This record gives sequence, structure tokens and C-alpha cells, in this order.
Amino acid sequence: MRLALVFVLSTLMTLSTAGCGFKLRGLTELPPAMERVELLGAETYSDIGLMLRQLLKVNGSTLVGASDNPTTRLLIQDTSRRREVVALGRTGKAVEFQLIYEVAFSAETGAGEPLFERRTVSTRRDYAYSETEVVSRTAAEEQIYIELVQEAAWQIIEQLSAAAG
Repeated sequence: MRLALVFVLSTLMTLSTAGCGFKLRGLTELPPAMERVELLGAETYSDIGLMLRQLLKVNGSTLVGASDNPTTRLLIQDTSRRREVVALGRTGKAVEFQLIYEVAFSAETGAGEPLFERRTVSTRRDYAYSETEVVSRTAAEEQIYIELVQEAAWQIIEQLSAAAG
């Protein structure tokens, strides 16, 4: 159910941005040290796990297990998502929120030498809240979280690529 929602919202987002001049990020040339990546700690079907797997594959990495001699290991240590009040209306009720998605991760070479210790990527976005549009608000909030996960995954890939290269 959740994967279907993610797919539908991603498709709608792609279609809605097709004519506005929005340009998707291109492929990233990954260093040879990222040829065979072992992704640890991200559950197979978690949002960040799915996005990282997709980005690594699209950019030419092969996802492998520990027994397949990885050249790099990426460990997702923790993820969190939260919502904070940004603005209150005249009645004292929240009218604007900030959605925050954070991922803590570390990386090492296939030989076990640290590329970098624990780092955290934080992505955030503001959105207006309407009490009268509960259904669309929930869908909009989920779409924003999907975008935040995508942005966080790109940042992780870029940091890993810089450290491994």
C-alpha cells in the first residue's frame, strides 16, 4: 500500500513538473571505489533504503552482500522524520509547518577502514496547513517527505562519492 502511494505520488510529481522547466539531476560519475557497495542498516523497503538502492544502481554501482567483497560499505545508522510548527494563525492554531527528515550514516572501505565517521544529513521543507483539507494535506505531506528522502539520498551519495574518490 505504501509503495503504491509512493509510486503514484512520484509519478504525479514528475508529470506536474514536466512543463515548468524543472530539470532532474543527471547521473553522477561514481569513483571506482564505489563499484561494489554493501548497504547496511537500511531496511530493504524503507524509504531511504529504496532510494539509495535505486540511485546506486542507476549511477553504475552494484549492490552486494558482505560475502561478495564490497569495495565500500555504507551504514545507515538512524532515520527520523518530524513536523515542527513554523507559524500560528490569529486563533492560535498552527497554519504552517516545517517537515524535517534526517539520516545518520557512516562509511568504510571494503577492508573495514573508515571513510568517515557518523554524519547526519538533514532536509527540510515548509508547507501551509489547512484544517479544511485533511485528505489533500495528508497526501501533500507524504509527497513532501518523499522529496525530502530523495534529497537526503542524493546528499549521501554525493558525500560517499567525495570520500571514496
